[in-house]
Amino acid sequence: MTVEITVLIAVIGCALSVGTFFVGRMTAAKNDGRENGQVLTELGYIKKGIDGLEKDIKEIKRQYTDLDVRVSKLEEAIRIYHKEGV
Repeated sequence: MTVEITVLIAVIGCALSVGTFFVGRMTAAKNDGRENGQVLTELGYIKKGIDGLEKDIKEIKRQYTDLDVRVSKLEEAIRIYHKEGV
């Protein structure tokens, strides 16, 4: 009878070990999936921020070009004014 109890305890111990192993693996996989999801979400936010900055930079470049054209025209007008005035 003692051998049967010992074998029963050993089998239960092995079953618990295997069950714990699989539960641990599933929990680890779930945590890895959650972490990957968080990283992808944060990368999406970063990408949106960079896209916004690129739009802002394009607008600033356009404004700079417009201002450069206006200053060039103003300089030309001043040159003409000074030539006529002299």
